Amino acid sequence: MLFGELIAVALQSIRANIFRGLLTMLGIIIGVASVIAMISLSAGAERAINEQIQSLGTDIVTVTAGSRYRFGTSEPAQTLAASDAEAIRTDAPSVIAVVPQQSSRQSVKFSGTNHSTTILGTTPNFAEVNSYELVAGRLFTVAEMMMKKRVAVVGSEVPGLFSRVPDALLGETIYVQDIGFEVVGVLGKIGAVGWQNFDDRIWIPLLTSQFRLKGSEELDVIRARIEPGTSLELGMFD
Repeated sequence: MLFGELIAVALQSIRANIFRGLLTMLGIIIGVASVIAMISLSAGAERAINEQIQSLGTDIVTVTAGSRYRFGTSEPAQTLAASDAEAIRTDAPSVIAVVPQQSSRQSVKFSGTNHSTTILGTTPNFAEVNSYELVAGRLFTVAEMMMKKRVAVVGSEVPGLFSRVPDALLGETIYVQDIGFEVVGVLGKIGAVGWQNFDDRIWIPLLTSQFRLKGSEELDVIRARIEPGTSLELGMFD
């Protein structure tokens, strides 16, 4: 049977069963549209994940404290200390900068408003190593960290939580565990990865966190920036 005859027979069949033909066409259209939508969603999700990873730094190695399960519960198996951060800084040839970090979930008070957020005790180079942008004020200094000063740099969403614009929050005192911290800087937007929102966090000097807030010198995370041109695999091997 010739191709033209096949087309003619198909058209006759459609005319004879027009309702069935319309349903078939509708099914094909919906199926194709569904495939296109799924591909678009997949591509969008992949792009969003890649952007989130890029925002965290593709040349950053993160070292966390180990844990183990005992009798069905998780407990620390190995802790991190400042000496570990120093060992990474001095002994790993591909590492160009190290940021030790201590974190805790705290209630922050300002002007009669309370918000629960993550407080990060860290070193003054945290913004440079993590490629964070400062949009108002300044970062805390090494001298302020060594003197355990009560100063803080806040994420981009924190001023809004307290109904302030970034510049208006500078110089104000926020309270963590009834300890007053002067806001000296505000960061630009960082973004979120999974359930972790980096824009509502507050950064304070590491020694201030260790001795004034948590009463512990243990670290939760050490972040190390790898020399440009060095693979992360080599950096982790070092």
